[in-house]
Amino acid sequence: METQVLGLSVDSTDCLRAWAESLGGITYPLLSDFYPHGQVAQRYGVLRAEGFSERAIFIIDKKGIIRYVDVHDIDEQPDNEVLFDYTLDVLRLEGVAPFILTRDLHASEFLNEETGFKTSYEETFVAQGLKIHYLAFRF
Repeated sequence: METQVLGLSVDSTDCLRAWAESLGGITYPLLSDFYPHGQVAQRYGVLRAEGFSERAIFIIDKKGIIRYVDVHDIDEQPDNEVLFDYTLDVLRLEGVAPFILTRDLHASEFLNEETGFKTSYEETFVAQGLKIHYLAFRF
């Protein structure tokens, strides 16, 4: 299973850069769907008439087939547990077993120099009592 996480927003590149910096950095590319405004969001059915998009997660395979869709109102935070479980199910169907799997990274034996850093987004999550899930696998 070859995958790439991408963030897509109808905001400008300057806005996306500022947002990523406000989180202390993110680990995946952000794409701007600013001009023509919302063209990609509209094609996926998540562009609102007001000009902004819903929160949505799409998993698209390398053939371009949508394998997973999770759409939420802009004010609703998607449930990461559902996406994490879906990812595990897909990996298991593909015969891939994770060599690291934890639903609470900072309370696990897997915390080390590589996994021990915290972005400000992650610090906010932990401060709210939320657990950081971590999954690593090899092909």
